[in-house]
Parts: sequence; structure tokens; C-alpha cells
Amino acid sequence: MATRFNPKTNEPIKKLTLRSYGLQSMIARRTGLSNPIICNVWNGKRRATPDVAAKMEEAFIHYGIDITRNDLIWGVKPGQSLIEYMDERREEGRA
Repeated sequence: MATRFNPKTNEPIKKLTLRSYGLQSMIARRTGLSNPIICNVWNGKRRATPDVAAKMEEAFIHYGIDITRNDLIWGVKPGQSLIEYMDERREEGRA
């Protein structure tokens, strides 16, 4: 996997997490989805459709984040943000 660089500072990105600054907009650019759709899925206001989940999964794989389309469609509870979901997975030992 090639080294990724921050587009604003041109510094190497070591490891991205869901809390990384600008990750939502990077995913929007990579997938072609609008930023409000990604934001609503991210914050738990909207559940991902299978098409949106597939595109977001590809972007998460590209950036090295362990979230699958099954997590986006069935794992995240309504009203639960992705960060809360990943914290819950980490506590259970699944991540």
C-alpha cells in the first residue's frame, strides 16, 4: 500500500481513524457520494443503503479502517454514530 499524504500539508498520513480530521470529505471525494449523505450515515441520522455501504466500504478499505458494508447496514443501530459503534466493537473485542 502506498504512503498517503495530507492534501493540505503534504505530510505523510500515518494511520487514519474515524476521528481523523477531514476523513468524511476524503471519503466523499473518493466515492462520489455527497457529503451530507456521508455525514448522516456517520452520525447515525440515516442508515446506509446497500449501494452507499458498498462505496463507503471501498473507501474505508482504501484508508485502512476496519468497517465493512455489513457493519454499515446491519451492525450500526439506528441513532448510533459510527464512532460509537467502533468503540462498542472495541470493548467487545471484535475490532
